[in-house]
Amino acid sequence: MKILVIFGSVSDKHIYEPFIDTARKQFEVRLVIASAHRDPALVEQTVLEGGYDVIVAGAGLAAHLPGVVASKTTVPVFGIPVAANFNGLDAFLSILQMPRGVPVLTVAPGNEMAIISFLINLKNGSEVKTALVEKSCDVVRDGCAINVPAITKEGLMKTETALELLELVKTGGVWVGVNNMQNGELVKNKLVELAKGGLL
Repeated sequence: MKILVIFGSVSDKHIYEPFIDTARKQFEVRLVIASAHRDPALVEQTVLEGGYDVIVAGAGLAAHLPGVVASKTTVPVFGIPVAANFNGLDAFLSILQMPRGVPVLTVAPGNEMAIISFLINLKNGSEVKTALVEKSCDVVRDGCAINVPAITKEGLMKTETALELLELVKTGGVWVGVNNMQNGELVKNKLVELAKGGLL
């Protein structure tokens, strides 16, 4: 499996260096530093070059990079939220809340190694599945599970719900957008196709 790791700034090396060191024990990895805001042409060129099975994009603050990357490719994209401000809440929500049809998988700030575990499980033949999460006991933290948080319309109107969701995601697992089972199934199908293609 070939993985492109793209981060917006060298200031995030405390995150991407350990991530890459661990990932390279199992996969072929290339690192590119390019910001969605400062280097949009380089981001587009890098993604459109292709040749990658999975892309991992990391950013903090507005954290647009993973979403921009996902809009330019059909391969599975994982986003790493960098906890620059607000304990990473802003970056996490920016990555999580992608529109339907443009999925980005993500994890809690500081839990980026869960992405590697997910990909190793995929390589080892684990079934890719989606899990609708209404409460903490529904979270699936192992295998190749894609957790889809289910939040009521009333809950979505409350600011504190975002904080509660972040605390839930910190318990582990890989996640996709709130109430967005469509994106969960879309990225699941991409991962199943990747596994079937024998590219792992």
